Amino acid sequence: WFVEPPRDVPTLLLDADGTPEIVERMFPGAELVQVDLRPNAEVVQVSDRTFSNTSLKNPELRKQAVELVRAEVLAYRLQGARGVLVIATKKVVQQFFDDAGQKLDNMTDDEISQHMLNTELNGARWLWFGPAALGLNDWKTFGTAIELGREELPVDALEDCLRAIQGDTGAELRLVPEDAQGNKRLPRESVPYLMADGSGAAARVTVHPDAMGRALQIQTRELATRQTFERLRLATAEERKRVVIACSVPIPGLPVDKLVTWDELRPTRFE
Repeated sequence: WFVEPPRDVPTLLLDADGTPEIVERMFPGAELVQVDLRPNAEVVQVSDRTFSNTSLKNPELRKQAVELVRAEVLAYRLQGARGVLVIATKKVVQQFFDDAGQKLDNMTDDEISQHMLNTELNGARWLWFGPAALGLNDWKTFGTAIELGREELPVDALEDCLRAIQGDTGAELRLVPEDAQGNKRLPRESVPYLMADGSGAAARVTVHPDAMGRALQIQTRELATRQTFERLRLATAEERKRVVIACSVPIPGLPVDKLVTWDELRPTRFE
């Protein structure tokens, strides 16, 4: 359900992920001031894969991802002692640790989290989407961030959020219908990238048809991605850093220097 915020005091809301639709629902008529800081980073993004949890169950794809991580680690070591941070969903991060022979079955959830956060694997440190990534400066000196995939709420969970924030307003909700098999599939639309050189490019990605549903999707998917690589504190970095996004979903406000296919990004065996 939607919990009404206080209305009897002046309110200043500071939020890196504030969006007009959600702010207007919480505080109608609020003045929204957005400050965009250009990241001091080279951004490379994959245009032909989303790297879902399902696709990363493929051992060969994980092996390719590890090769990419190792290549980026070698590159940073040649350039200076700046670390590499690898980000994925927690389930996927744990799979990489299992692949390396670090079986975590006998640990509690908290012990698993602490082990993965504090253990170097394939020369890199590892992090996952969600609260574990928020508000921390532990990786601000790192030089490279690699994002494998993205966090994606299931349609039912996303629409639960939509009902909670919008269901008592009287507005008609545009919910995703079930198909003949009882599945809900989000439609795909062309969403533009912000290209650093001013050129035009777009990707076809899943988009919730309801305006508020789309705002919630952006906050929980696109902006959750941005929150994690911003652990490198790109806007205030004195030296140019590197961000590699192995997911085709465009990130609002992020200038992309290079759009590449996964095969173009992967290091060759010689490399």
